[in-house]
Amino acid sequence: MKVLHVIHSMNGGGAETQSQLLANEISKDGIESYFFCMRSEGHQMLRPDNIYEYQRTSKYDVGAFSQLYKLVGTLRPDVIHAWLPAAVTIPAMLIGALRGVPVVFSYRNKMFFHRPLCYAEFLVALLFSRKVISNNLVEQSALPFRWLYRQKNGATIYNAVSVSTRKTFLIGNSKRQRRLIFAGRLTAQKNLSFVVHALATLRDRDDWRLDIYGVGELEDELRLLTTSLQLDSKIDFRGFCKDILAEMHDADMLLFPSKYEGMPNVLVEGLASGVPVLASDISASRDVVKDIDCVQWFSLDDQVSFCSGLVKFLDAPGNFQHRVEEGVRLSRGFTVAAMAAKYAAEYKSLL
Repeated sequence: MKVLHVIHSMNGGGAETQSQLLANEISKDGIESYFFCMRSEGHQMLRPDNIYEYQRTSKYDVGAFSQLYKLVGTLRPDVIHAWLPAAVTIPAMLIGALRGVPVVFSYRNKMFFHRPLCYAEFLVALLFSRKVISNNLVEQSALPFRWLYRQKNGATIYNAVSVSTRKTFLIGNSKRQRRLIFAGRLTAQKNLSFVVHALATLRDRDDWRLDIYGVGELEDELRLLTTSLQLDSKIDFRGFCKDILAEMHDADMLLFPSKYEGMPNVLVEGLASGVPVLASDISASRDVVKDIDCVQWFSLDDQVSFCSGLVKFLDAPGNFQHRVEEGVRLSRGFTVAAMAAKYAAEYKSLL
């Protein structure tokens, strides 16, 4: 069986990593994976001969459509998996219909009509996709996307985490500067400006510093905000990180302030790494954690709640040991093997 994954790039966030983890693991079930993308640089998990790359010559270059059409005709995949964004999912679904290949459409985040192309993507998915697979709580999406999920006999498959090492030492209560980290794209969704404003109220404490890992359109704005709040000596922008799990392993606490998420990958990776987590209380995260006491929650956009949770950790980090242990246990349910087995079953159901 052959599956052609269509995704914009091979290096980046959740979908990019998860698709490659899936491809490697699902091969054990006799399923061959191929990728069509716009940018292939940075991938570390796949054989180059399984990747077909198209380089656009301009923003409005539509040559990718014809190249993907030819590739599907030559490769003859049994299933096409359209990941993200709409610029590649729409052609993938149209070409699947033209070539008679069933297409899986992914919900990789909270789904709603936040840009004009979303309307076209929704309509094409309604007409031409055979299956919707969501990696997150579908009830947080807009009503039409919830309806589409049910119309397409949708399935929910959570992302996997692959962590080789975890913290093995007790957090302890010794007085020292605690290293906080944030990992994610510097976008409005990730809510980092809220964190910077909240940390300004703790500026005079000398027991914390924050390392920010990620890039994005708000980076310049966030740097200016950090300077204006006199936090340059407390907050460092570290850019893109190839091994964020190693940084988590070295950190004292992970900050996860998102306004909304699909599957909260970074949160689960933090739990798996054995690092205490301070997280916004949003539906996507609660859906993963359930009622397990492994996270220090704060009310979304409530500076008092955020600072209270952080001060609890700074003043008595040893009290978080139980939550760390519970988080590690929870994370063991998100294995790559379990994820791949579920995808394999859904792909085969389309034949």
